[in-house]
Amino acid sequence: MNKKEFMGSLEKQLKYLPKEDRQDALDYYSEYIDEMQFAEGEKVEDRLGNPKEIAKNIIAECTQKQIDKRDEKKSAKNGARIIWMTILMICSLPVTLPIAIALIAVLFSVLVVIASLVLSFGAAGIGLIVTAIFMVIISLVSPGFAQKLVVIGSGLIMLAVGVLLTLLAIGIAELTIKLLVFICKKMISRRNQ
Repeated sequence: MNKKEFMGSLEKQLKYLPKEDRQDALDYYSEYIDEMQFAEGEKVEDRLGNPKEIAKNIIAECTQKQIDKRDEKKSAKNGARIIWMTILMICSLPVTLPIAIALIAVLFSVLVVIASLVLSFGAAGIGLIVTAIFMVIISLVSPGFAQKLVVIGSGLIMLAVGVLLTLLAIGIAELTIKLLVFICKKMISRRNQ
């Protein structure tokens, strides 16, 4: 196989490569064959190898080159995205930082109010329960039967209100804890996405 036949076969094998890559490979091998100075009747294929094998190597190199270019563009694009996000975050700090501080302050205030409600309802409930117990004890030393009934009735009413206030305080505390857990789970799931 002379140079013309070898180059024709090589070009045929490289027909699916992009035009630029195909032309670069053909120019390279044409110059390479010219520099080798073949003797009369010597076959190009004997010194360079089969055009199909050479074409396979060229296609593999071009494919790897295209993959590397794509990966390089992708990493550059991700790097640019990170830089822009950082710039955006820095530029938005004068607005977002006060808003974040205000939201944290409001959340803290709400938690303090809820805690004070729980404590006040709980304390009032416990206070009424203790008062009811004392009223029942006092009713034992009351002089008349009617007075004893009034004091015992008042004590039982206070006991019921105290139990209700204590249960209300426990319910508010439980609801607040569930709400905080729900909010934390939502924030964590958003961050993981």
